Amino acid sequence: MTGREPKDHPFLVEAIREVPGGVEVRLRLTEPSLRRTSALPGIANRLLEALPGITRHRCESGRPRGVIAEIADTESAHLVEHIALELLARDGFPRTMAGRTDWDFRRDGRLVYRVFLGCEKTEAASDALHEACALFARLTRERAECYSTA
Repeated sequence: MTGREPKDHPFLVEAIREVPGGVEVRLRLTEPSLRRTSALPGIANRLLEALPGITRHRCESGRPRGVIAEIADTESAHLVEHIALELLARDGFPRTMAGRTDWDFRRDGRLVYRVFLGCEKTEAASDALHEACALFARLTRERAECYSTA
């Protein structure tokens, strides 16, 4: 583990390694109820408020729908991938940079995801991924605050 995430973050970055064409990050989801973004009503709208450039993303998930619909119902690690790519684009990296989210729970363990970012600058990719995890955590807390009736 990299140790940069607070204990209350839904994702922990377990490993970052350079691979041909970019960086692969191993993420562990610590809160199983957040596995899919469909468990987070309104997350797409909250994300668009924070990062409107996400609307310019393309997603090759194999389903014929736009990125907003994809964000509203996908694996949460996939959303973190898109957030990291957008943060890199905001920092001047090409918007054409590719990303991919895969998982093999038999190989890596339950709720462990591998996120590839097509950024060959490991430090920049690492920073973007950690920031993406932090933003995802904030978005999930905002949802909790929205539904709190205290």
